[in-house]
Amino acid sequence: MPYLPQFPGPLLFATLLAATTPSSTPPANSNTPPPTAYMLTKLSTAEGESSEANGINATGQVVGWFSNASEKLRHAFLYSKGQRQELAPAPGESSEAMAINSSGQIAGNRIYQGHQPMAFLYANGKMQNLGALGGFGSEAFAINDSGKIVGRSQTVMSGNLSGHPTNIYEPQAFLYDGGKMRNLDGRLGSSSRALSVDDSGTIVGAAEVQVERKIAGRSGVAASATPHIGTNNLPWETHAASFSDGHAHDLGALDGTTYSEARAVNQAGQIAGVSLTNMRSPGHAFLYSGGKMQDLGTLGGTYSQANAINNEAQVAGFAADQPDKKGGWTNQHAFLYAKGKMQDLNELVGAETLAAAGFKTLLEARGINDHGQIVGVGEDLQGHHQAFLLTPSIAGSARPTIAAAIPTSAPAAYTVTTVDTPVPQISEANAINAAGQVVGWYANYSEAVRHAFLYDKGKRQDLDTDQGEFSEATAINSHGQIIGNHHRPGHPQSAFLFANGQMKEIASLGGWDCAVSAVNDSGKVVGESMYNVSTIRAVRPTTSSSTHAFLYEAEGAPSDLDGRPGLGSRALAINYSGVIVGAAEFGVDTQNAARSGRSAGSTPPGVQSSGMHAATFSSGQVHDLGTLGGGENSEARAINDSGQIAGVSTTNTRSRRHAFLYSNGKMQDLGTLGSIFSQANALNKAGQVVGFTADEPDKKGGLLNQRAFLYANGKMQDLNELVGADALTTAGLKTLLEARGINELGQIVGVGVDLQGRHEAFVLTPVKPPKS
Repeated sequence: MPYLPQFPGPLLFATLLAATTPSSTPPANSNTPPPTAYMLTKLSTAEGESSEANGINATGQVVGWFSNASEKLRHAFLYSKGQRQELAPAPGESSEAMAINSSGQIAGNRIYQGHQPMAFLYANGKMQNLGALGGFGSEAFAINDSGKIVGRSQTVMSGNLSGHPTNIYEPQAFLYDGGKMRNLDGRLGSSSRALSVDDSGTIVGAAEVQVERKIAGRSGVAASATPHIGTNNLPWETHAASFSDGHAHDLGALDGTTYSEARAVNQAGQIAGVSLTNMRSPGHAFLYSGGKMQDLGTLGGTYSQANAINNEAQVAGFAADQPDKKGGWTNQHAFLYAKGKMQDLNELVGAETLAAAGFKTLLEARGINDHGQIVGVGEDLQGHHQAFLLTPSIAGSARPTIAAAIPTSAPAAYTVTTVDTPVPQISEANAINAAGQVVGWYANYSEAVRHAFLYDKGKRQDLDTDQGEFSEATAINSHGQIIGNHHRPGHPQSAFLFANGQMKEIASLGGWDCAVSAVNDSGKVVGESMYNVSTIRAVRPTTSSSTHAFLYEAEGAPSDLDGRPGLGSRALAINYSGVIVGAAEFGVDTQNAARSGRSAGSTPPGVQSSGMHAATFSSGQVHDLGTLGGGENSEARAINDSGQIAGVSTTNTRSRRHAFLYSNGKMQDLGTLGSIFSQANALNKAGQVVGFTADEPDKKGGLLNQRAFLYANGKMQDLNELVGADALTTAGLKTLLEARGINELGQIVGVGVDLQGRHEAFVLTPVKPPKS
């Protein structure tokens, strides 16, 4: 069986369709990822210390504040990879980190005793004050992946008080972008605050509005309220608001009440916050979507508040009874709202786990990322506030999954971007991360050499490879770490890790060639490598039995994930939790398998290969996931953080191949777009799958009628139809051939054909439908 094709993109399924002996035995050790539970981590390090966590980014970095027992000052911190770091400490200064984006930029606030707070941006080891809108202070609450920061700042406006000109000081919402702070409100005599901004720049918070109320009474007029922004002689109320074009837009309140606040917004434009419900209730958490505000209820008390929402529409916050006399709440518990139900995080974590981590209660959840990690503040056994981190764990629990992915509707439209420069070139995009950074390869027409690239914020960067060397970037994680493969003509292929501007070689398992396919946010890299050194002489082995799946971790040697002699395997994907999938050969004794009861994977002399099957790798064991309809071959090409697996499998003896989605122990055929072949290459946490579909191979080594697809909500759709012919032509493309990557924002990358017939890398970005 051929091994390591020279850069046709990620290792092609065609390489596993060589003639093999079909298996007559069912899959052994079919490995469905177990249900989800939480690992609980306390982020404080010193005895008697207090701390609170305010935000978490896509890579699991956490920010907040801590305070020593011997002082009353707060200290902003960053928690990353098990280590807590204080941010730019200054004597006599209190500071608090509020939010962190995927690039590690941190927004927060600092204050000297007796002074007003000042918003800051912390990046590259330096803390920068953001200034104010003319007043004495500012506060930052959120930062998006573009580095845009929102908050509130005191403003100074010229006004008129009792007929006399005067300066009026009001806190108003601001946006800090490109080194400048601008007012998002600007209404005289009103206050506002911006509390959240998504990656497309949608900003939400709260603003004072003037409301004309009609009260039901003897006149028979029904009770109603009509908001007015900037109208004189009407009472002011604070309502949840969005901000755009220098104006605050009222989102209303539950039950027509007088107070609400929007505290978080996700990429789908869903907004979470808190609102009064009636004069007898302190407030309820809400979810605002499609122009409607939904009451999320409580955990049996009178109050709830939503603080954060991820792109799976999972909402985190807290619920409680009445306010207590100390300024807190009675019976306060952190909650997770998912799949239409509010759940107490203390119950989901369990009393034993809480006690083992030194906690009495999880009081409030303040942040949640798209991996389902949750941060906030709890109470320890000594009564101190302590920052916590909850991480969903696939392994080792019988608890039900509480953070199941919510399917996302297919986007209404896409913007199309090509990665090429004006110089005649060909290019292909292989992967995209949470921040929209894209990797792949390009080649100039004047040479036959491929160059690995990074495409970021509209600019393409050639990765630092040697002249005359073929290179290709295959994957990128949320930290910007890039992996790929390179070689010189006539020399072995090797793998690399590109980080912080430096390229590092990844060693093989001892054989000639190796290739890498995926890297997760912990920096773990998976791929395949030749391993049987003793068989290598003047020529390369050409069968896959000389290759094994491997795992590479920072500063270490690669580890063999297989270990079975004489049978081949490759690892193609790894998720956030470290679950690894790919494909492997399984040995079957065709004469004695039924009598002996021998499981797939045992390899005594004379045993034949059953072909390549989709597989998972764990603890040195390879677990067969089977095929579609008893087909001969299959391959798992992607896995998301919910444990769903996508790939391709033959379906019958005629070797028709179909994309599949594997979940809860079952492999589902995703069908085609009316052709005979489909292949799934990637999927995101929402369960959206991308790949391509086609007819028979053509005479040039390609495929006839090849089209990129998106599979969502139980339906496969042609991306060319979703984008539209006009948008394709405007971008200089004829057809989108293959989708190879999709991130949590629904951005898709792959390869298309331009109007001159050349391969060209593309990026599709969902366009939000108009707001109601």
